[in-house]
Amino acid sequence: MALFVRSSAQVAGCSGCGAQSSRVHARYQRMLADAPSAGRRTRVVVTVRRLKCANPACALSTFSEQVPHLITPFARRTRC
Repeated sequence: MALFVRSSAQVAGCSGCGAQSSRVHARYQRMLADAPSAGRRTRVVVTVRRLKCANPACALSTFSEQVPHLITPFARRTRC
């Protein structure tokens, strides 16, 4: 079973400076394992946006949005 999810947020905060941005640079998918459901293996496929930082003084030019309460950076499994 696979669940396909994406963030519904319009903007995301830069992980370097905290500036809010809505300028999408790219998108990619992360595949995570989740607890079995009805005895079947479950995958969560998360579409993550890579955004351009709006702060010209920031050391990061792009950053990935985070999906709080679901995944952490570099995780291979959901937090739940």
